[in-house]
Amino acid sequence: MPKEGGYAARVKELRGVTDMEAKAAKSTAGERHPLLTALIPVVEALGKTFGRYTEVVLHDISDPEHSIIAIANGEVSGRTVGGPMTEVGLRMIRDSQSAQDILNYSNYTRDGRKLKSSTILLRDEGGRVIGCLCINMDLTELSAAERVLQEYCRVETAGPSETLATNVNDILKHLVEQAVSAVGKAPAHMSREEKIQVVKTLEKQGAFLIRGAAEYIAKTLGVSRYTVYNYLDQA
Repeated sequence: MPKEGGYAARVKELRGVTDMEAKAAKSTAGERHPLLTALIPVVEALGKTFGRYTEVVLHDISDPEHSIIAIANGEVSGRTVGGPMTEVGLRMIRDSQSAQDILNYSNYTRDGRKLKSSTILLRDEGGRVIGCLCINMDLTELSAAERVLQEYCRVETAGPSETLATNVNDILKHLVEQAVSAVGKAPAHMSREEKIQVVKTLEKQGAFLIRGAAEYIAKTLGVSRYTVYNYLDQA
């Protein structure tokens, strides 16, 4: 009997599979492991859910040279059913007993497009790897969108703080709160000099251009409107 060649022989050797086990593992539609068969419609469902920029691939490792048994949005990588296992998959098969899932890693297509990928190992009842489910998200369009968003969010300088209010009284309230906060005391505990400082700050910020500002500031500081005007003369 001729010796089995190619990747299948190497996998058989590395995994220590007996001739009988290897024959049982052959990936014909009728003999495929039921877990892999059950996941075929899941591949299509995930592909439709995440859209055309996310490729979902199901591999049956019993035939690494033709391991792809289901694929959704294959245009991401250009692969189709019957395509081979990747080098990452081959390494995972080789170390099947100790291999672990690889999640959220960088990957690239043959034409250089960047992908975000995850490879989930599928095992039988005995813990042997029988296949893997791979998800490859094409980041090309997202990266372009990211650059556009960064440009929109870019500013030349920090600039002044301003309140984009719909009511001028909200602006006055915000200015007063900032001026009081800068002193670090509640108005009831401020000295005369500290209240003058609050009024001076508000005058520099244009608060007194708002109608009724003197009355509101006087009420906040616990003084009369005339006292506020007196503070203004001293500011």
